[in-house]
Amino acid sequence: MNQYGVFLHISKGHIMKTKLTLLVNTIFLVLVVASCTDDEGNALDIIGTYEVSSYTITNCQDPDDNDDGSQLGCSTEDGYETCNGITLDFREGGVLITTLSATITEIDSGLSQTETQDMVGTYSIEGNVVTICVDGECEDGEYTVSGNNLVIITDEDSGCIGTLEGSRVG
Repeated sequence: MNQYGVFLHISKGHIMKTKLTLLVNTIFLVLVVASCTDDEGNALDIIGTYEVSSYTITNCQDPDDNDDGSQLGCSTEDGYETCNGITLDFREGGVLITTLSATITEIDSGLSQTETQDMVGTYSIEGNVVTICVDGECEDGEYTVSGNNLVIITDEDSGCIGTLEGSRVG
């Protein structure tokens, strides 16, 4: 599986890049097999930018494929705070831009650096099913939009169930 993302390491006042893993594979799995719709199935309701607040992958036949989503959010270790985030930008015309971000801050000095990476794909909606395509791979799933909240639930042939939750920010 391909991994995307950037990790940073800050030491002695200098910011140096090192590989830090955002498990985009997991995120991609959740997104690619996602589907989205509101109670009326209005495809326009999904248009907007969402900040992902949580995602999990459960019930996989291979327990190693399960993911508690702990890479998302902030954690502190060895004098550094690392914050990883995901935004989903569903645009008119079926364009989906997924932005992954990683910020590492040295707590004592306050020095920080943020790296972002965009992945561009497409989406289409039919009823309560969204088809998301990234890098030539397309998957289907179900979604709901309630107010400013987006929930995407996927069900894979492998038995994995992915759940992604986000809030509209734009």
